[in-house]
Amino acid sequence: MTSLQNPVVKKIRSVATRKGREREGSFWAEGIHIVMEAIETGWPVDRLVWCPDLLTSEPARRAIEEADADKVTVSEAVFRKMSDRDNPAGLGALLKTVHQSLGAVTPGKEGFLLVLDRPRDPGNLGTVIRTAASAGASSLALVGTSTDPYDPRSVRAAMGALFALPVVWEAKIEGFLAWAKEHRLRLIGSSARGDTDYRRADYQRPFALLLGSEQHGLDKALTAALDVNVRIPMAGRASSLNLAAAAAVLVFAAANAGRE
Repeated sequence: MTSLQNPVVKKIRSVATRKGREREGSFWAEGIHIVMEAIETGWPVDRLVWCPDLLTSEPARRAIEEADADKVTVSEAVFRKMSDRDNPAGLGALLKTVHQSLGAVTPGKEGFLLVLDRPRDPGNLGTVIRTAASAGASSLALVGTSTDPYDPRSVRAAMGALFALPVVWEAKIEGFLAWAKEHRLRLIGSSARGDTDYRRADYQRPFALLLGSEQHGLDKALTAALDVNVRIPMAGRASSLNLAAAAAVLVFAAANAGRE
C-alpha cells in the first residue's frame, strides 16, 4: 500500500482521538514488543499493519505470517506518516477496544486490585497499568471520569501490560463502594495526610488500593470509606509524588507485604 488515502490509513489516523476510537471501536498500537504481546495474549486484532523495508525482526515477521488476522503491507513512506515515533520499527496493529464494567471481575481471597479515581494523564495511566501488572494485581479499576487507557500515550507506556491486566470501569463512586462491600474488600488509600506510614500498614488480603487523581487527590466519599489511609513520608522540599511514582511505591509494598 502506497497511498495515504487508503481507508485503512484513514482509520488509523482517525483513532488518534478518543472520539475516533469510540466511533471505530478500535485503537492503534505500534512497536514490536507491544504488537507481539497483543498477538500472544489473544487480544482481538482488527488489522496488522507492517512495512517490509522497516521490519527487520525475524520473530516478528514469523508472528505476522502465523497470526490469524487481516494483514496490510505498506510502504516505508506511508508507515512513517502513520507513526508517531522517530524511528519506527515497521509494525503496528489496529486492535479492538475492550470495555468491561467493574462487575466483570471477582476478587479472589488472596488477590488485590488497584483502583484509580479519575486519572487524567494517559502516560501516567499506562505506566500504572504496567506497574500493577508487574506487581501481580488482579485487575485495575477506573472510577469516575477517566482518561482513555487506549490513548496512544497510554498504550505505549503500558508496554503490552494492557493486554494481560483486566482494566474495568465504574462511572459512579457509589457503585464502586457497593461492589467493594459486596466482596468484603478492605479499602486502603493514600494521601499526604494519611495516618499510617505505608511501610507499617496491614495489607491483609483481599483489598483494594485506591489512588486519587493527579490534580484533586482521592474523592472525599472514597476517603471516608477507607479502612486504612497511608502516607508516603517525604524528605527535602518535595511534598508529593505523581500518580505513577506513588503507585509504584505502594503497589509493590502492598504486593510483597507478608511474602518476604
